[in-house]
Amino acid sequence: MSKWNTSRTASRELCRRSVAATNVRRTRVYWKVGLAGAIVLLLVAKPHSTWKSNRFSERAAASLAKGDARQAVLESRVALAADDKNSDAVAHLAKAYEELNDRRLLPVLEQLTGDKGNLRYARAALAFGEIDLAGQSLAEIQPQATEEIVEYSKLGVVVG
Repeated sequence: MSKWNTSRTASRELCRRSVAATNVRRTRVYWKVGLAGAIVLLLVAKPHSTWKSNRFSERAAASLAKGDARQAVLESRVALAADDKNSDAVAHLAKAYEELNDRRLLPVLEQLTGDKGNLRYARAALAFGEIDLAGQSLAEIQPQATEEIVEYSKLGVVVG
């Protein structure tokens, strides 16, 4: 083998090693940049969803104030899609369904209060002809104020 061929082979090998080292370095940089980007996205995602939920909840309240219950339903649902624990959005959704006299009010009221044992739920159940649900709701209620006792008694007469 000539000196020339040995030097060419060594040069090629050196070049291959250099390219391989550059690719490894490049891959490490890409991983670092990707990891940093993922961390930034995770840090920004939660505040953005909270902001979006609050924004659409405010818009739902404004729609209710204007008397546009259908728009309030849409905006409340978007707010709940962003943050399903937004109690203001659930309250706005319940109010909108109440204004629309929509049957979907019952599960929303249950989500809002955490149970079926309240006068508002019993009233809504009776309005939709769900006498059994209204009776169950009244059975769980412990009325506190005088007005609640009067309404509890009225609803009890209707159901019982």
